[in-house]
Amino acid sequence: MKYDVYHHNDFDGRASAAVMLAFLRSRGDDIEHFVPVNYYLLSQWLSEDFFKKHKLFKGQRNPAIVVDFLYHPKAAWWFEHHPTTFKKPEWAKRFRADQQHHLAPQYPSCTHLVYDALRKNFGWKPPRHIKELVKWLDVIDGAQYRSARQTIEFKEPALQVNEFVEMKLHRATGNKRLIELLATEPLDAIARLPEVRRFVKKLRKEYAKGLAFIKKNTKIVGGVSFLDRTGSM
Repeated sequence: MKYDVYHHNDFDGRASAAVMLAFLRSRGDDIEHFVPVNYYLLSQWLSEDFFKKHKLFKGQRNPAIVVDFLYHPKAAWWFEHHPTTFKKPEWAKRFRADQQHHLAPQYPSCTHLVYDALRKNFGWKPPRHIKELVKWLDVIDGAQYRSARQTIEFKEPALQVNEFVEMKLHRATGNKRLIELLATEPLDAIARLPEVRRFVKKLRKEYAKGLAFIKKNTKIVGGVSFLDRTGSM
């Protein structure tokens, strides 16, 4: 059976879609359309017929999977960890949790929620690289970093891939390939891809330039730091 996945257009949304893709393919199903969504779609999303009428892609519409995004009663599968998900009071009243519909705000990432639900409810045994993906999405989406320095240095492959994904937030091009990579390859292998390495190299230079500017132009007065950017505008 084929599905369409509607995922929030950040790393957690894409990683959640990747976990769903790995699970579905393990049982002979697949995803046809990978659709990044964000809150600019809210007025359209509130329509009961959103999945039939939207113009986000052309072609056949398949049962909808929604991950890391607002509740919609017509979604065949729905996973969310944000408590502000119900935008219509009547939708909140209609919602019933089951094996394919989950709301769990205690999870630091939606990726982890999808992973746990599929293992518990369907007996799925995910490959090792999926477990590693889940671990890092908890760190990234849950802001569970060891320090601010870790985010600036982004030495770990997962953090490099995160920077690369963030660059592609509003780009439909390459979205399917990226999710398929997350579903099938370990993060260190993705970080070694030429396009990722080029991006990381360029970003490190930009970060170094930015940090040098901040050190030069930041003044500390008492307990307050002040950054003068007037000469850089």
